[in-house]
Amino acid sequence: MEKRRDIRRLALLLLYQMDVAGTPDPVSILSGMTADLLAENEISAEPAIREAALALAKAAWEGREACDKLATAAAPGWPSTRQPAMDRALIRLGCHEMLSGHAPVRVAINEAIELAKIFGSEKSPSFVNGLLDNLSKSLTLPPQTQAPAKDAKANPQGADAWLDDAKQADAK
Repeated sequence: MEKRRDIRRLALLLLYQMDVAGTPDPVSILSGMTADLLAENEISAEPAIREAALALAKAAWEGREACDKLATAAAPGWPSTRQPAMDRALIRLGCHEMLSGHAPVRVAINEAIELAKIFGSEKSPSFVNGLLDNLSKSLTLPPQTQAPAKDAKANPQGADAWLDDAKQADAK
């Protein structure tokens, strides 16, 4: 179940590198990442995880302009050009996950906060939390991302399953 977190971690690192290096090709960036770097960041090197992370990073990168506009509207004093590169990558990933339905809103925000604790600065978790929370309140999202079903059988990929996955990963 930790695969979602590995996918998200690797996608975040790819987004960050794409932004900082100005290279919009995550495949070339990923090919330069060594097994040691992945292990150092507690990311599985499984091909399925790499492929899913590539797809997530590409999709988030393609939607970065829309996410940057939404983020600027949510925090006018902090447009994407003023944000630290890692925070910008976290916000873009979280925003993309919310908009695309890749993850329920509260999961996308929680995961962005957890990643900010690992990869961001001391102030990153609260900044990312506040910005994504404000952003989420202004979005019109598909019903399945707003309020997950309470019945796990009716919605096995609901927010509770995602959060359980994240909690298990945090416990290790």
